[in-house]
Amino acid sequence: MIPLTPSHYIFILTIIAILIAMLFRKDILIPCLIGIFLIGLAATGNVVKAVQTIYRSLIISGEQLWSIILIIALVISMAEAIRDIGADYIMIKPILKYFKKPLVSYLLLGLFTMVVSLFLWASPALGLLSAMVVPVALKTGLSRMSTAMAINIFGFGIAMSGDFFIQGAPSITATSAGLPVTTFIKNSFLLWLTMSTVTALSSFVYIWILWKKGKTHEAHDESLDENDARIGKGSRFIAIFTPIAFFIDIALMVLLNLKGQASELLIGGTTVIIMILALIIRYEWQAFSKITDYIKEGFTSSIKIFAPVIVITGFFLLGNQDTSREILGKNAHGFLMDLSKNLSYIIPLNKYTAALIQIIIGAFTGLSGSGFAGLPLVGALARTFHDISHANISILAFIGQLSSIWVGTGTLVPWSVIPVSGLLKVDPFELVKNNLIPVLIGFIATFLVALLLV
Repeated sequence: MIPLTPSHYIFILTIIAILIAMLFRKDILIPCLIGIFLIGLAATGNVVKAVQTIYRSLIISGEQLWSIILIIALVISMAEAIRDIGADYIMIKPILKYFKKPLVSYLLLGLFTMVVSLFLWASPALGLLSAMVVPVALKTGLSRMSTAMAINIFGFGIAMSGDFFIQGAPSITATSAGLPVTTFIKNSFLLWLTMSTVTALSSFVYIWILWKKGKTHEAHDESLDENDARIGKGSRFIAIFTPIAFFIDIALMVLLNLKGQASELLIGGTTVIIMILALIIRYEWQAFSKITDYIKEGFTSSIKIFAPVIVITGFFLLGNQDTSREILGKNAHGFLMDLSKNLSYIIPLNKYTAALIQIIIGAFTGLSGSGFAGLPLVGALARTFHDISHANISILAFIGQLSSIWVGTGTLVPWSVIPVSGLLKVDPFELVKNNLIPVLIGFIATFLVALLLV
């Protein structure tokens, strides 16, 4: 048994406080910040250094997350720019003619939501979906509830839990687990594919059963036919250029073996180029001044998403010995590692129990309504459990990420599905109830596969 210091007990109590706050749907930043201060005070015995510890932990956390904050800000800015010239509508117009029947509409809407969310993230993609695709799906008789399920499951579930293109979620989890992002994504792809396929098929069967009972057909609301796309000269060029540019990026990543930061740099640069071209097409010479507004909007949205994550990550970095020493000094403990080793003397901690703990903790942290809030914790725990049980660290980390994102980002928590439920004017609790069965089936199948891989 490793002797526990006062800092260890403060770390434990802080985690308990965080989980209780999540359970009661309260923000967890104050417990995190108080925990950092108290651990710093206990570790250094100096009030001034303890105060400095708060800022040092946020600096180190921000340094690790800055690149993903930046790229998401640029993606949001680009999405606004291409939407304002109507290029988004031109891009999706060719597929609209295939929306003919409710069940077909469900699949097409789901697949389209997944693709767009992979490139733009699910929340920014909602604007495009609400203006262009949702009205067409509803015209075919697909119910509002089924339409909301498609957006939830394929966008906020499948796309966001993998996030392979922008790499927001995997960057946070991999950083906390001490893994290269590309290695983490490669090793966890089969789990993502299992969860995505099983959940998608289960949801389709669920919708088919509703259709057989006559519950997927609904009268069309003509108010949804409004289209505010501002199609003008050059819009068609951007509509063609945007997907081609990103497909070229993907091809270059494969051909040139660009990984990690190199691939991120390529995506970020391409995003900026598309945004500039779209602004020049719309504003011409005024683009020199207008670009500031779009950049501000992108950064405002990105910071809103990641500001709390920086604080949460700052606390959980204390759980890892390497980053803990950066924050507290060369003699600092890795608190999660020490606690988990002691726990292994009490509870038999093996590969299978570690996987079960990861999926439970990931789901529990998702109750806060933020799928990202729990990623630093599940990543740090995966690293700790790996050192103790020698389980596959990527599998452990990803199953925690998977449960955190699916529960918290927008499928199983009523207060996180509000953007979609509000768009479709359905009750958020009913939406969660309808999502529950397909998602649980997906979780069970994925956990069984994880047991084989871990």
